[in-house]
Amino acid sequence: DLVKTVFTDSRGTTWVGSSGGLQIFDREKNVFHSVSFGEIAIASLPYVSSIVELHDRNQILVSLSGVGILVFNAETQTFDLNETNRLRDLIQSNFPGNLFIDSGGFVWAYSEQGNFLKINLENKTVQNIQWENLGFLGSEKPIVSAMAEDPKTGNILIGTFNHGLFIYDSRLGS
Repeated sequence: DLVKTVFTDSRGTTWVGSSGGLQIFDREKNVFHSVSFGEIAIASLPYVSSIVELHDRNQILVSLSGVGILVFNAETQTFDLNETNRLRDLIQSNFPGNLFIDSGGFVWAYSEQGNFLKINLENKTVQNIQWENLGFLGSEKPIVSAMAEDPKTGNILIGTFNHGLFIYDSRLGS
C-alpha cells in the first residue's frame, strides 16, 4: 500500500490512511487492524488521503477519494452515516484531498477538482476559496500538498505541488 497519511488522535490512537484503506495501530499487540467502512458504499479501492480530528465533536474526519469526507464517531468506533451524508451534501464533492482544521474550528479541504474549501460545520456553510484571490493567475490550478496555520496571525499557509506557497490572510478573508 501507498501510505498517504499517519495521524495520532487525542486518545493516542494512531491511524494510517493508504491506497488500501484505513488502519488503526494496536500498540499492545504491535499490529494494524483494518477499519470497516460499514454501510458506506465504496465503488473502488478505498484511497485515504487525509485524517483529522474534531476535538469538540469527538469525531475523526477521513478523506476518502471517490466517496467524500467520512465522519468517524470516536465514542462508538463506527462511521456515522448520517453525519457523513450531511457533510457530503454540504461540500458537494466526492474527491476530497488534504484536510486541515484551524484554531477557529474551520475545516479546510482541497478537492481533486481543484476546489479549495473553508467549511464551517457549526453554521453548515462552505466558502469556495478562489485561487485568483490568493494571487494565482495561471491556467493549471494548484494541487494542495500541505496546510498549516500561523499561530500569531491566524493566516493559513497553503503548500502546493505545482505552484509553491500561498497565504490565506485570515483578516481579509483572501
